[in-house]
Amino acid sequence: AAVKKFQEVFNLPVTGSVDKATWYKIIYIYNSVKKLSELNSEGLSLEEVSKQYNEPLYPGMQNDNVKILQYFLATVAAYYARVAPLSIDGYYSEETENSVKTFQKLFGLPVTGIVDKTTFYDIYNAYEHIIQSIPLTDGYDVILYPGILLHEGITSDYVKVLQNYLTYIHNTFPEIPAVNNTGYFGPLTKNSVIAFQKAFDINPNGIVGLLTWDKIASTYSDLKYGYIKMPIQNPGYVIQ
Repeated sequence: AAVKKFQEVFNLPVTGSVDKATWYKIIYIYNSVKKLSELNSEGLSLEEVSKQYNEPLYPGMQNDNVKILQYFLATVAAYYARVAPLSIDGYYSEETENSVKTFQKLFGLPVTGIVDKTTFYDIYNAYEHIIQSIPLTDGYDVILYPGILLHEGITSDYVKVLQNYLTYIHNTFPEIPAVNNTGYFGPLTKNSVIAFQKAFDINPNGIVGLLTWDKIASTYSDLKYGYIKMPIQNPGYVIQ
């Protein structure tokens, strides 16, 4: 039933069987939402994702604010089939403009292709709604980036998830210290994050933003769920 509903939403033949077309559409949506393998291939290197509106964004622009917009909008596009997908490269291309226009049309905004303050915050609010709709215990323990910076001194359930990831990774990379999953981001957790960042060529600031979270979560996923086939590879047969 879930497969049929997926096929219906994404305009595939409604068979209930997972053929190659359905498989790769599921993988595309999964990667767009979970951001485990897509972000690095898209070249996203921002350590901090800002949710503050800074300036109008329009075709032809190229800067970090465009890249931030694209990150939020790409996640929204993965959930709303009528929002066109886009790349995350920091350039406001025709593809980005088209995605913005489809979002504006779907959400009842003036279809200008320009991201003013109203469009930006509606995109961010849609992204935040997606984050909040996915519980931490949704049956899969590789969690979407929560949209907040994790740093020394805070207490959060997401810190506990982070600590679980680091401790599991420690079993393979002993230079990354294990930490207790207390939910408190103390000096030991910061030291473990810095060790991970150094090992994976990320700016070692001890702060867990989008890039660090994505790399930690994807490393944990690879170590725990890795198979002979790559996770995104079609298994070579129809699943019925």
